[in-house]
Amino acid sequence: MPRHPKPQGLIEYEAWLAKGPPRYCYNCDHYGGEGQCLAFGVAIPLEFSQKADSCPTWEQALPF
Repeated sequence: MPRHPKPQGLIEYEAWLAKGPPRYCYNCDHYGGEGQCLAFGVAIPLEFSQKADSCPTWEQALPF
């Protein structure tokens, strides 16, 4: 007997997981607690930090 089709909500959830986390300065491993970019050694402008996918060096290490 064939499986039922996946519910649309599950399809959307799986696509969301595959895309990964949103890429903001705030959740990057190079983000310093005082709003500094540790990769470049500069203060991050507010406008830049509020825009998703604005930095090509964004990185988030695995938590284990």
